[in-house]
Amino acid sequence: NGQPLQNEFGALDDGDHRTYQRHIKLLEQRLSVSEDQLATWKAEVRGDANKLTATLKRVADLEAEVGKLNRRLSVEMNEHDIAKKQIGDIMHMRNEEAKM
Repeated sequence: NGQPLQNEFGALDDGDHRTYQRHIKLLEQRLSVSEDQLATWKAEVRGDANKLTATLKRVADLEAEVGKLNRRLSVEMNEHDIAKKQIGDIMHMRNEEAKM
């Protein structure tokens, strides 16, 4: 457009223009650093999320294993109780036979 940049005080001189260029350059550098930090943070969060997902799967697997073991223990305890009752019945019959 050919017209010099202006601020509220009138035309901007070269000193002002260089000041704005430095300010813009600093802001661009800050933005670049912030974007790098954000990318690093996102990568860390993704890594943490993956670890958490793996841990939750392991917990679910362990819970399933505990459930299986509890069911197996329950069956074993029932069989043990049945065996104890059968032994008690046999002992009672022997005692009755011995009385005869």
